[in-house]
Amino acid sequence: MTSIQEDQAEPPRALVRALMALCGVAAVAAIGGGAALLLAPGDDPALWALLQHTPFETFLIPGLLLLCVVGGAQVLALVLLKRRADVMLDAAIFAGGVLTVWIVAEVAMFRFVNGLHIACGGLGLVTLAVATVGAWRSGRPRHRWLIGVTAGEALGFLAPTAAGLWSARAGMDGVAQWAALVAAGAVEGLVLGSAQGAVFPGAIEGRRFAVFSAAGAALAWSCFMGISMLVGSNVPGVIVGAGALVMGAVGLFSVGVAQGLALKGAGGPSATAVRWFVGWTALAWAVALPLSFAASPFVDESTPLWVHVVLWGMGGVCMAWVMALVTWQGARRL
Repeated sequence: MTSIQEDQAEPPRALVRALMALCGVAAVAAIGGGAALLLAPGDDPALWALLQHTPFETFLIPGLLLLCVVGGAQVLALVLLKRRADVMLDAAIFAGGVLTVWIVAEVAMFRFVNGLHIACGGLGLVTLAVATVGAWRSGRPRHRWLIGVTAGEALGFLAPTAAGLWSARAGMDGVAQWAALVAAGAVEGLVLGSAQGAVFPGAIEGRRFAVFSAAGAALAWSCFMGISMLVGSNVPGVIVGAGALVMGAVGLFSVGVAQGLALKGAGGPSATAVRWFVGWTALAWAVALPLSFAASPFVDESTPLWVHVVLWGMGGVCMAWVMALVTWQGARRL
């Protein structure tokens, strides 16, 4: 089994200095904003009205998240950039992405946008864009994989997101909803497989890989929708539990196994390397899939459609990044 040995050349100093400046400003804004939320006065009705469309009753949790997660990501990136660490661009991408996702999600939950949102959201987007361009130009297989796969899965996930929202609002259930989401899942798999094929660390048959990915994703969605239908049925609990375990395992491994078959057919990677890739892919979905449901506590039937799309889309981005991060551990062995 072999693994990728990456070039350790550093990015241009001007790029690093620009990212340090961006992360420094973002750190001050996030830490200051988080502290302000934690110290928010309890006698300001207009301020507390912001929470009416959120599951929070106080600003404690949002304040801690903004201070520790968003602010912490900026500080971590700043430190790694200053030390010229090997993962500094990865940290900058994460910092820019966290800030962007936070602002977009906040706008969707508050259901209004102001100048501060525009300024901080723009800061996050610029940081994300500069770091992403720098990472892509580095030519490192890891950078290209993380960027390409994250973008592909985030874009592909919009298909089942749209299908789920449409089927729910159309009053569909049972087999009809199952079919809609399985078809949308195949689209997700096709987009993901195409993105992975484009950044794969080695020569593969891109079309074959994308088609097999689509088939695996369709099977995964079929299993997960089957679990949902089984749980809502009158079937005895023992059968529900056993069926859910079997379908869950098949769903987690289906994409990786399908992709492994495509790789074996290409005649390139060794059987051992392919098995590693299948295992890491299954682990990636097990870890990342819960993030796709991150929007659930923040939406209900009364939530506007655009808020649904934004929040589910942000959950998809988070899921895609984690999935790309974990699957790289298998891809690098190919």
